[in-house]
Amino acid sequence: MSFRARIAWFGTAVVAVALALLGALVVLLAVRGGASDRDNALAARADEAVASLADAGPEAFSPRAVTAPVDLARSEEVFVLIADADGVPIAGTGEVEGAPPPIPLAARDAATGDGKATVELVAGRSFRVAVRPWERPDLGLRGYVLAGQSTQRLRNDVGGIVVFLVISAVVTLAAAFAASWRAAGRALRPLRAMAATADEIGGAADLGRRLPAPRAKDELGRLATSFNGMLGRIEATHADLAAALAREQRFVADASHELRTPLTSIRANADFLLHRTGAAAGDRAAAVGDIAAESARMGALVEDLLTLARADAGQPVGLAPLDPIPVVEGVCARALRLYPGRTIACDLGQGGAANLARVLGNDEALGRLVWILVENAVVHGGVAARVGVGLASDAQNVTIRVSDDGPGIPATELGRVFERFYRADPARGGPGVGLGLPIARWLAGALGGRVHALPNDGPGVSFFVELPLVHVANDRT
Repeated sequence: MSFRARIAWFGTAVVAVALALLGALVVLLAVRGGASDRDNALAARADEAVASLADAGPEAFSPRAVTAPVDLARSEEVFVLIADADGVPIAGTGEVEGAPPPIPLAARDAATGDGKATVELVAGRSFRVAVRPWERPDLGLRGYVLAGQSTQRLRNDVGGIVVFLVISAVVTLAAAFAASWRAAGRALRPLRAMAATADEIGGAADLGRRLPAPRAKDELGRLATSFNGMLGRIEATHADLAAALAREQRFVADASHELRTPLTSIRANADFLLHRTGAAAGDRAAAVGDIAAESARMGALVEDLLTLARADAGQPVGLAPLDPIPVVEGVCARALRLYPGRTIACDLGQGGAANLARVLGNDEALGRLVWILVENAVVHGGVAARVGVGLASDAQNVTIRVSDDGPGIPATELGRVFERFYRADPARGGPGVGLGLPIARWLAGALGGRVHALPNDGPGVSFFVELPLVHVANDRT
């Protein structure tokens, strides 16, 4: 059964229950009210008859013919019987086979009680009667007046009400079902439109399509708004996945390209050593050295690729409060040791506010981040370039600055230097495959900060690492 049909049948059932309760109440009121009205009418008729006998002459107490008497065997009209003290009918308007019926003892007893009784004046036919005593001392007579009516009258009246209620209920239920069916159809029309749109979107994979804007701010309007919002989120997620897949495809292609060069060199030198057994010792040494250099380069590239793979997998970096000064000092010392002919100046703000700074991180992650920037400045800044490393702090951040006065980076390229395998202007020459700065960006983000590049006022470029300040304590020795 469809949802629309269930709603229509439910609405009809509710109306049916309401009609049944209403009909039962109406019938109950009709029975009680009809019986009470009938008893009151019969009592009034009996009292009128008793009052008329008080002034009647002697002839009123002798049997006489009645014009158009009530046939108690068939009629449902009100009748009056006048009986003596023994219950023998004297006169009246009701007859059975042409004569007044005998008065039952139960009717005579009612005269001394509440004056109401249900008796059987005709075999198989009940009558509701009101009985009143009468007395004429002047004539030496007394007896009973009985006003009655067949109980079938009330049953017929109630039956007519029941028939009317049944017919009315059938018509009302049919109208209720039709109205519920129509109302449910109109209410569910937006849902059918949503289902059809969802099917079309699923079939055509058109995530940019939306449901029409709701005209009413009801439950269906909110549902349409939520559905459109869900489609927007799905579309954004799909776009992100597509972009991520494109980046991964580009990443694999670039990695393959970068690995091809050292592998080609290693293979060529290996072939040379294998097939040129009589080559000069200097040539063989050069080939071995080239193989070692290319192997180291390829190892570094693979290590960088593994680092970026861990970054893509969301691998966390262990964080703890850390004094950044010893870490940066260690990087500066390493750079001076590995590049003894270069000018590398470290200004770590000794004795100043930076001496009290603490950041979240660990020695390995922060050291690698700073080393990438320092090595990038040394290698790409040029042989004559001066490299400066500084550290400062304010109320919110600790900032590490690595700068050089080399050829710099065009302003249009500063936003792309952190992309994988991207290399800026060839003027900043040197080795590398374009993975160092992307790793630096990931490390900065993992430490809760960020890294960015800005051109210097003069020649060169500066890289800034901003890490949130988490603790200040004068405990450095």
